[in-house]
Amino acid sequence: MKKLLFMITSVFMACVTSPTFAAPTPAPSAQPQVILDQLLTGPVPALSAKDLNIPSNLAPGFHQLTVEVYDDKGVISSKRALFCKDLQGQLHFDNICPDLLPKPAPKKPSPFNPYSHPDETISFFAVALAIGSALLGSRRKSGSEQGDLGGADAGSLGLPSKKKSWGDRRGYINAKFMNSFDSLPRSIAHSVDRFSHLLARASVDARYLRAIFGNLAWLTIPAALYFSYTGMRSIKNHAFPFDRSIILTLLLLGVFDALAGICAAIVYIDFVFASGNLNSQHAIFFTLGFSLLFFAPGLIASKFRPLHRRFNDFAGFWERATDYVITSILTGWATAKLIGALPGLIGYEMSITKSANTLGIYVGLALLARLLLEEIAWYLYPYRLNQLHVELKPVGKIQRVRGVIFKVAVMIILAQPYIGWNRYLAAGIAILLIPQILGFFDEKLPASRYLGAITPSGVLKTVWLGIVGVVVGTQILHHHLGAKESVLISFVILPIPSFIYSILGAFAGESIINIRHPKFRYAYRFLGIIILVLLILQILGFNPLTELHHAWQHPTDTWHSLTYKWWPYVQAGWKNLSHWTVVGWDHSSNWCVSVWRKFLHWISTP
Repeated sequence: MKKLLFMITSVFMACVTSPTFAAPTPAPSAQPQVILDQLLTGPVPALSAKDLNIPSNLAPGFHQLTVEVYDDKGVISSKRALFCKDLQGQLHFDNICPDLLPKPAPKKPSPFNPYSHPDETISFFAVALAIGSALLGSRRKSGSEQGDLGGADAGSLGLPSKKKSWGDRRGYINAKFMNSFDSLPRSIAHSVDRFSHLLARASVDARYLRAIFGNLAWLTIPAALYFSYTGMRSIKNHAFPFDRSIILTLLLLGVFDALAGICAAIVYIDFVFASGNLNSQHAIFFTLGFSLLFFAPGLIASKFRPLHRRFNDFAGFWERATDYVITSILTGWATAKLIGALPGLIGYEMSITKSANTLGIYVGLALLARLLLEEIAWYLYPYRLNQLHVELKPVGKIQRVRGVIFKVAVMIILAQPYIGWNRYLAAGIAILLIPQILGFFDEKLPASRYLGAITPSGVLKTVWLGIVGVVVGTQILHHHLGAKESVLISFVILPIPSFIYSILGAFAGESIINIRHPKFRYAYRFLGIIILVLLILQILGFNPLTELHHAWQHPTDTWHSLTYKWWPYVQAGWKNLSHWTVVGWDHSSNWCVSVWRKFLHWISTP
């Protein structure tokens, strides 16, 4: 049976492009227009934009068509069809016009309030002071510069052999093209050592890379400059953090070569300053603190443990394995805490702090890779490593004064956003500053071998002060003070244990008990494992005393709990590692292809 269809299609024009509407909701106009009036029999054909004679003066916006259909019995049925016209005049019958949708208003960042979570702020102080005690603490030196690098105290670390090994005899490294810049680090170090021991150390930091790769190791500097410049373009030279991928790249470059990190920091500071964006205290503090990330991890690692060490027996192998574990864990932890302090420097919450632990893990893994390269250079390229070694002059009093000023400036930059300019800040800085001043006179102070036996150093001191800080911080919170009062008082009380141990360390000489003696070797190794477990518990945010008490009472439950707690970290770490491996490969390959194309274009251009 044939159906008689009388189709009338009316278009009701109503633009709803105003940003006050949350969604495109068309509304009928006052005067509809008939744009199609046909009498059809049989199946209804599919109508297209050409069939619908929509007026050309139809305004851009979201509209609707009302289709009325009469069958052979005169029964009418109606149906609506939505469509839109974009700003370029194109009709979209799927009703999707992205350029008409209102753009969401930019979300204002939440202001940073250190007193909103006093427990987290006090915990941050405790951890920062425990780590800072290893970096800033004063202890009488025991004859060599390496004795100050984290309290390793493993005897003479020495220099690599002057005899040529497998790597020293390779043809590529002996080519003039590969070793023509070998004297440059020595010249830079001797030139800048007169006014900055930090720059001198940074200039020779990558000698292991130059021993293995020759002049190719200098490519870390242009790479750091490129990524820093790219990051500055992305943030338009403001005192903001880079994208997470650029931050990670610069962190890794700074781990392998501190001089490259310093170059990236100089670009960041220079661009922010030249653009006139250092216009507030928050901008100044954030710029300095953020720049510290680029070169600090590698230099911090050398303060915790030595980056190279000679070993000939199992005891030496145990010490070297300890270097790997302690250096990677403590440096990654310190990096994560430094990233976590960035919101206080800029004055508002930042998304980068959510990735602080992840970035710290990558820094720790990068340090493991660096230590492996140090081993390769030490045993396969000893002659070149010896040739690249630079003996820096002992630090003079003027340089030590500059170093103390630098340390105090860093402490003020990190603490002031939490404390403010008040007597609490002055008292806390004074407590941390007094041991630094005593360091100028430690050689003239009497030395006690008994104090050397009871005064912890190195990792033991970091773990012990972390536990003391957690206990003291808990007691402060239990006194039911206001949030602000708790934070302010904690900044004065928490440095006191570190101050006491620093004073004792200034008077401590060689210990009367040598725990590294062969007859104590098993006790020493067992103690090292216990310290490592306590350190890991602190890093994971647990109270070591509470966890040990629970483990003593419920050992089975503790084992299952640790298994469940560790597995998510393993999964997340593997997922992030695979993701960033792919991202890094894509960026590296695209950059290499771009450089190769530009090079071909350059050589082919007359």
